[in-house]
Order: sequence, then structure tokens, then C-alpha cells
Amino acid sequence: MKNGGFLLGAAIGMAAGLLIAKKTQQAPLQPEKALGAVKRALKPEYTVQGSWIHMIPESINRSNVKYNVYNGGVSCENGQEMEHYNFTVDANTGTILEFTKQA
Repeated sequence: MKNGGFLLGAAIGMAAGLLIAKKTQQAPLQPEKALGAVKRALKPEYTVQGSWIHMIPESINRSNVKYNVYNGGVSCENGQEMEHYNFTVDANTGTILEFTKQA
């Protein structure tokens, strides 16, 4: 009976470990949520008037680190002028990896 209890405990532990591992694997954010994260991050400094985002993530490599990213852009009001920026946002976390003004 002691061996049966040990095996049952091991099986339960393995099942719990697999469930936890599956739950902690991050699925990519929906593009709209990633765009919302970008707009929230920009809000203190910029008045966003328009925005867009590519709906399909792509893989990039930065400093030997692989990222799944969305690319997009925002139009921001600066006094009487509109300025346009491009961004690259991490598809898993919503972190802005690149933010550049269009020429």
C-alpha cells in the first residue's frame, strides 16, 4: 500500500506540474490589447489622435533575444501639427520595444 500511495502522489504531482506549466505559457496578446497598452503608455506625454496595428505578430531577434511582436503606428497632436510614429510592441507583454518618429 505504501508504494501505491507514493505512485498516486507522484502521478498527482506530475499532473499538477503539467497543468501549471501549461497555464504559465503566455499566449500572445490580442492585437487590440497590445495597441491599447501602447496608447496607455503614451498617454502621459502624447495626445494620440489615430492608431493602427498589424493583426499578425512576427518574430524578430534583438540582441540575441527572440521576440514575437506587433508593428503599428500612432498619430499624435503636437500643437497645430500632427506627428506620426511607428512602434514595435512585444506581443506577449505589451512592452514597447521601439518607438520612432516617421521622417
